[in-house]
Amino acid sequence: MPIPRGLINRMRLVGSGAGYTPANLPSLVAWWRSDQGVSLDGSNLVQSWTDLSPSAWVASQATAGTRPAVNATGINGKRSVVFTGSKVLTNALNNIVTAGSSYSVFIVGKTGNGAPISFRTSTVYETMLLFQPGGIYFVYGDGVNSSANITIATAVTETNGVNPFKSCHRFTGIADNPGVWINTTQRAITSGGTTHQSTPTGATGFMIGSSPAPGNQFWNGHIGEIIITSSAVSPADRQAIEAYQASYWGF
Repeated sequence: MPIPRGLINRMRLVGSGAGYTPANLPSLVAWWRSDQGVSLDGSNLVQSWTDLSPSAWVASQATAGTRPAVNATGINGKRSVVFTGSKVLTNALNNIVTAGSSYSVFIVGKTGNGAPISFRTSTVYETMLLFQPGGIYFVYGDGVNSSANITIATAVTETNGVNPFKSCHRFTGIADNPGVWINTTQRAITSGGTTHQSTPTGATGFMIGSSPAPGNQFWNGHIGEIIITSSAVSPADRQAIEAYQASYWGF
């Protein structure tokens, strides 16, 4: 029986002497890093991006005009995937997280404004992380039921400045609100109404670089890494991932 490509990538990274990596997370379900799994077309645009976890999920773009680019030194000398305008990568086959279940998302990016990732491909209960339209800093968005929208109480200047940022979005399940950390500091959140974060029940799939919310909220900036687990990570695992990111990305 052949070894899955995602598992081979995990073995290569763990065996490289790099120390703790996301591969050590027992509930890892997706892991995109911009130096691996990226397939370029003849114009050096990203036609697909395969995650490094055993899931080996692929986000792709069939239309050349809406493919993101790469920057060889985009984030502290490391390669990044760069989204501008209406650039987006999509998977219409797989749900990263189960509706109503716990999860955690870690993102490394720079100079971004919009939705770096969504957990569904239609407007019914999609998740948007670090989404900032019109100066409102959403960390969860429901395209139908606005009372479930979750925002950060104060401006998140870290995510759209000239310096890179890292974030953690930790959700324990239905009838709860997420915990959000930006550059290792937890941020206070607010709810747009009386309900808590809703359950993602939109069309199957996910999007990197956009949200299916009305008008589409495209991410305009760099993405270096996205790590997703099927659990609310422990403080120890969160701190270990933050330390790994500090070591690899240099901040």
